[in-house]
Amino acid sequence: MVAISSRGRYSVRMLVFMASAPSSRVFTKQEIAEAEGLSQAYIQQLMTTLKAAGLVGSHRGKAGGFFLARDPETISVAEVLRVTEGPLVLSPCLGVEQCDREAGCPTQWLWRQAGGLLDSFFSGISIADVRESHRALEESDQGVEAAGACCQLNTRDGGLPAPGATVGREKAVADGRNKRYPSLTQSHRLDFARICLLF
Repeated sequence: MVAISSRGRYSVRMLVFMASAPSSRVFTKQEIAEAEGLSQAYIQQLMTTLKAAGLVGSHRGKAGGFFLARDPETISVAEVLRVTEGPLVLSPCLGVEQCDREAGCPTQWLWRQAGGLLDSFFSGISIADVRESHRALEESDQGVEAAGACCQLNTRDGGLPAPGATVGREKAVADGRNKRYPSLTQSHRLDFARICLLF
């Protein structure tokens, strides 16, 4: 089963966390570790890799820490995964390993095409996109919760919903769904759908 390791997942999460603050903000290992629930030693390992790739920078000293070295809009999820995971391939035969069945393999095209779609999907999504989608998700969830509380309060005698209360909540839910993941374009969704259809 294809799976992205914790190195890739947490690296993306850390960059999104850093991108959620002003661009000049410097984060200590302790801040990042507490936000992500990881050890400072593991944070250091990941940051060393990301720094070598030019995605983050660091300051030494008492007021030192890590900061984004590039605009989050220019850092794609694919780039982060390549740095932390290596090439985005679905089968070892498409990576560094050589397969003696390559010449007559009837399925290699399948893994290659699926891998290409996956790479295209992640390449089209930036760290800034993930940040904005997460913000929209939080806002939509809060809106739905608020609408639900409003509906509970806005009742007639006997506990029945006041006219329009249920409709208002349904609209809030629908609006919340529409706001989820606004940064994912139709092209992104088509790439993801094509990946699913291959399996």
